[in-house]
Amino acid sequence: MQSVKQFLLASLLVMGSYSFLLAQKITISGYVEDESSGERLIGAAISDSLGRSGTVTNSYGYFNLFITEGSPDLRVSYIGYQTRRLNIGYNKDSTVVIKLSANNVLQTVEVNAQKQNRIEERVQMSQITIPIEQIKRMPMILGEADVLKALQFLPGVKVGTEGTAGIYVRGGSPDQNLIVMDGVPVYNPAHIGGLFSIFNTDAIKSVSIIKGGFPARFNGRLSSIVEVNTKDGDKKDFHLNATIGLLTSKLTLEGPLIKDKLSYLISARRTYFDIILAPLFTDKSESNGITLINQNKINFYDLNAKFNYVLDEKHNFYLSLYQGNDVYGTSETITSSNERSEYNQGFNYGNRLGSLRWNWLPKSNLFVNTTLFTSSYAYNFTDLNSVKKGGREDKLGISFVSKVVDWGARMDFDYNLKENYRLRFGWTALHHRFEPSETTISQTGESDTIVGAGISNASEFSIYGENELKWGKLSANIGLNVAAYRVKGQGFYSVQPRLSLNYPFLGGAVKASYAATTQFIHLLTNDALGLPTDSWVPAVPGIGPEQAHQIALGFAKTLPSDIELSVEGYYKTMSNLIAYKEGSSFLTQDPDWEKKVTQGNGTAYGIEVLLQKNYGRNKGWISYTLAWNNRQFPEINNGEVFPFKFDRRHEFAIVFSRQLNKKVTFSANWTLATGNAITVPQQIYSYAFPSFEFYVPVKQFIYSERNSYRTKLLHRLDVSFEFYKKRKKYERRWNIGLYNAYSYANPFYYFIRSETNIGAVSDAKFELTQATLFPVLPSVSYSIKF
Repeated sequence: MQSVKQFLLASLLVMGSYSFLLAQKITISGYVEDESSGERLIGAAISDSLGRSGTVTNSYGYFNLFITEGSPDLRVSYIGYQTRRLNIGYNKDSTVVIKLSANNVLQTVEVNAQKQNRIEERVQMSQITIPIEQIKRMPMILGEADVLKALQFLPGVKVGTEGTAGIYVRGGSPDQNLIVMDGVPVYNPAHIGGLFSIFNTDAIKSVSIIKGGFPARFNGRLSSIVEVNTKDGDKKDFHLNATIGLLTSKLTLEGPLIKDKLSYLISARRTYFDIILAPLFTDKSESNGITLINQNKINFYDLNAKFNYVLDEKHNFYLSLYQGNDVYGTSETITSSNERSEYNQGFNYGNRLGSLRWNWLPKSNLFVNTTLFTSSYAYNFTDLNSVKKGGREDKLGISFVSKVVDWGARMDFDYNLKENYRLRFGWTALHHRFEPSETTISQTGESDTIVGAGISNASEFSIYGENELKWGKLSANIGLNVAAYRVKGQGFYSVQPRLSLNYPFLGGAVKASYAATTQFIHLLTNDALGLPTDSWVPAVPGIGPEQAHQIALGFAKTLPSDIELSVEGYYKTMSNLIAYKEGSSFLTQDPDWEKKVTQGNGTAYGIEVLLQKNYGRNKGWISYTLAWNNRQFPEINNGEVFPFKFDRRHEFAIVFSRQLNKKVTFSANWTLATGNAITVPQQIYSYAFPSFEFYVPVKQFIYSERNSYRTKLLHRLDVSFEFYKKRKKYERRWNIGLYNAYSYANPFYYFIRSETNIGAVSDAKFELTQATLFPVLPSVSYSIKF
């Protein structure tokens, strides 16, 4: 312990001398928990009854509050829980655990809770939190609640392709989002090519997104921070929660191993239609002693596990684990009396995450979090033919493998030095191992030929400091993140200043922020559907790290009925963005990815408006985004500026739910957006090419400028009803919904369709045609909790 204390002291001296702030104060610190389960509550509001000071709990349910002597009591509140007042004696520093009980009558309690953490009082701007219960009620594809799809309805967050879970934040691409689950970075958050995310809502406790003004403690991405925290597990009683839907089945178990000390949560999710509906995915035929079987394979699974050990009021330990995997492909088997041939093509990909965290309270106003973590993502694409005849096997095919593995450690210090001053600082050490493109060519009679870019190891280290302070009416978060990165014997360095300001104005607050960000890793993508063949690669000499600078200015105010209003304008510049050169992809023969790519710049700017209500019988939000998003690469589009594929000028969304009575809740989402920017042929030149005795019709496309064509408007309505009943020993829920309720044909992708008469090439007709993925889709799911 002595060495740790010395390290803390040295770290504080490095950050600067703050002795003038160290006046003796009375502090109240500790945790806020659910009384029935012991689950720690994120974002609970704590204030003294005189209204002189207040704070909210962090991602671990911890808070620290300076109080004024003579305050009669504390007020603690959280949405969905009874507000609690308590007096614990304010003559010395104290560490407490405050327990709140759930309240089914939410109206009055939730209004009080909201008023103690009003949007105009928060220094952080561009941050939005969605209650997990609201996400569960939002109608989604086949009734499968999805965290990332819920975020797509927020201003400044755009959906990629219809029905997919990727998010594009303020002009960025999916790889520029730092998505963390229990503090561990996630490399691929998608299942089934992006139709669903890896986050099982039955295991999730909270979700929030930061789109700008990033605090200095976050680094490594340009566009957003998505924080997902899983449940700790009930410390009091055992619970079983099972859900059966059209797409997946889910099972969650939680409870105490040692009551009030050690809890666990295990949650599993798997598609099952590939098992139950296997005949629909299989085509079998027999003729003349030959059997032909065609089979499609598609499935995914998730497994979350978490253990929480409370040693005492000063020490808490968490072990979090996740594993998920996808299989998608086709196979064909032909069997005769003396021969068997097989053809297999498909993907296999998945994530593994693990973290061990220690929360320590060395003194009443100091919170320390230490994390050891690992994250890996790997995929395998296979295209293989094999023929077995007698004792001989002939084979011909190709497989493509890519993998990235991280090992890291992190320490975060949260030091509340004075009522108007809070210091955060810490460091992160990270080791990356990249295996970006290993291609194996299999051929009969030869050893497999393996070509690839080789393994790259990279190391990354960063330190940060954040100063949260208040001068009169002005509140500020002034921070700095300094990062060093080394790969292939060369080092890169980055100094990233961060600033957030808040000043009361017209009953609300004017907010401003600036953030410089650096990203040391790239994602090689074909800019299409976000297929699992996308590869993560390190910044290397000649292909430097991506960088961005973003400024934002906004106004926030709590309106009557405690509806939150925020209006923000932003401007962002990006440099060293990466893209495949024209005609290159992961399938091209050259294994050296550095020769396939080019780097360029981007700009994004716009205005966002959000009205949000998180409590009461009527909940939801209305959002509007006006935005511009452009790219420029020297080797693409003749070096001219062009719109990014997901540049959408206007986007409007409504998310609404109403509790009709104690048993029935109605929910609906509606969205309207400008179409995507795509590249289409400007002219088509047709001619007949002589081939032996025939003429083969050939068409030559002459393309317009990149992404100069706009697809039609995108819009969709989703609705659902939830029927809830509580019995003495269990709760049950039915959810019935419609995705794309009026069956509007939103485009999934576009292609050129032609109708040609042989011998009359000049009469060929060409038409730009859209492919639609989802018509109206009904859904039903049943959930029971013991």
